[in-house]
Amino acid sequence: MTTTIRHLQDEVGPWQRTRWPMTATVERTAMKVGEEAGEVLGAVIKCGEGRRTVEDVANELADVLITACACADLHGIDLQDAVSRRWNEDVKLR
Repeated sequence: MTTTIRHLQDEVGPWQRTRWPMTATVERTAMKVGEEAGEVLGAVIKCGEGRRTVEDVANELADVLITACACADLHGIDLQDAVSRRWNEDVKLR
């Protein structure tokens, strides 16, 4: 099944507020994005050393996206629109 960023955000936001209401704050969720990004780095390093797999890296990257969706939801940001706008108006023009 293909999941769009918007669909993921629509599911993650309510899930986070229901499942983890004590941590569903903008600040804590933003910190969690940073934590998950650190786990990506750890997985990449360990993959290069043969102690983790590419699938582990993919899973950690997915955690970053899921957590970013939760953070965006708490801010009232449509992350799919933000990514599309950022890509088309800035990043791909570099």
